Amino acid sequence: MLSGFSEIIDWRKLRDLLKGAPDSIQLVDVRTAEEFSIQTLPRARNIDLEHLRARLGELDQERPVVVFCQVGLRGYLAYRILKQAGFKDVRNLTGGFKTYAWAVDKQANPDLFDYESIRRRTQAEIEAESGGCVVALAGDVHKLDAVGLQCPGPIMKAFKAMAAMEVGETLEITASDPAFSRDIRAWASRTGNILETVGSSKGIITARLRKALPAVTKPSGSAEPGRDGVSLVVFSGDLDKAMASLIIANGALAMGSKVTVFFTFWGLNLLRKPNGASPAKPLIDAAFGFMLPKGVGKANHLSNMNFLGAGGLMMRKLMHDKHVEDPVDLLASLVSGGANLVACQMSMDVMGLKREEMIDGVEIGGVATFLNEAKQSGTTLFI
Repeated sequence: MLSGFSEIIDWRKLRDLLKGAPDSIQLVDVRTAEEFSIQTLPRARNIDLEHLRARLGELDQERPVVVFCQVGLRGYLAYRILKQAGFKDVRNLTGGFKTYAWAVDKQANPDLFDYESIRRRTQAEIEAESGGCVVALAGDVHKLDAVGLQCPGPIMKAFKAMAAMEVGETLEITASDPAFSRDIRAWASRTGNILETVGSSKGIITARLRKALPAVTKPSGSAEPGRDGVSLVVFSGDLDKAMASLIIANGALAMGSKVTVFFTFWGLNLLRKPNGASPAKPLIDAAFGFMLPKGVGKANHLSNMNFLGAGGLMMRKLMHDKHVEDPVDLLASLVSGGANLVACQMSMDVMGLKREEMIDGVEIGGVATFLNEAKQSGTTLFI
């Protein structure tokens, strides 16, 4: 690049081109057809690097060309092929599709600091919303936008926001998840907070809650006193089952329940550090660890419609497009929220896994540990 032997374009310039003058360039994805079918850039056409020389006639030598692959190497090779074939203006997207996608994608945790200082509606805002009428401000009213988030996102946001508020203050939360209307009623009943209003207009659900003192009495139909916790056994490492486990556990945490998640056998893979160095092990244990996925971020196998791994990739894309929380974020939320994550010692021994390979915040325990937690729980699930 410094010598001019390879000319690049960075993600910012390409993003601006695609917004302002998309027809000014020929955008070519030189990855495989399978990679292209999963996700690509807007207006890109697919010419696999292996077939590029045979398909040069499909491109205009006089018009600028931008080539890209997954991380940049195949793009560089495509750049050299085009330049040697007489193309005048060629650029390789530096960092490839992966860097571009990460750079322009919506941040996964835009509300990271929302609850340190929740925005308060001013008196002027309240009056403006009421058509100019003077409205008495009975305590502070906080606004929270959860539109676009899927379950359990809105409930988790409500839980965090209410935790940061003072007793007597009001929270107004908007959401687009169709289940939110029923969920917020159940959540308010379970946590002892007061649901003042809930309504829907044009697909947007708006709820107003007032923070109250913790409920003194148990809601009707609850378990015996002291048995309001939730315990889960996570036996499977399949992506769909892992998502179900993490969503239920986070939902229970947001409902104020004590949560214990016991990971055993294939479920242990969800707790492995994604980039951690493997400790010294016997040959069979090392081989076992090498074949198993490292962490929940690597869980791509589906229990149904797996299609040799392609189903998992499509599922992750659909979850991303529909704003479903990423499993890595859901697991981190459990750790930060105080859930009790327990790795089965017997299963770890059988599968050759060591304590050093597990993420921070995980305890090591056996069947007695889980049974003791389950005995004190009102709900126990096996996934």
